[in-house]
Amino acid sequence: MKLKLFEWLCRNERAETFGRVLEALNFIQGRITKMSAQLDALTVEVQEAVTVQQSAVTLLKGLSDQIISLKNDPVALQALADSLDTSSDALAAAIEEIAPTDLQRIYRIAKAPSIGGVKQG
Repeated sequence: MKLKLFEWLCRNERAETFGRVLEALNFIQGRITKMSAQLDALTVEVQEAVTVQQSAVTLLKGLSDQIISLKNDPVALQALADSLDTSSDALAAAIEEIAPTDLQRIYRIAKAPSIGGVKQG
């Protein structure tokens, strides 16, 4: 009788332990899925930033080349300066329009609760 009771207890304890392990695995799988989506989003943002940086390098190189080629033509140099003023005004307006959204997103990520040392957001 004692042996059967021990066997029954062992089976129930194993089932309970198995249930807890299964719950933990399901929790971990959910976190991995969420982290995977976050990593995908971050990868896209990094690629966009790299593209912007590469575009800026190309722009600056082109601008440098134009200034050098126009250094002896004050009228053409002034036309280039006027064009740059117009472009910089448009760029400043675009940055002002986008920046609040980006700052809010960064703030949400920074304030997200941490689980196991990993920021969630």
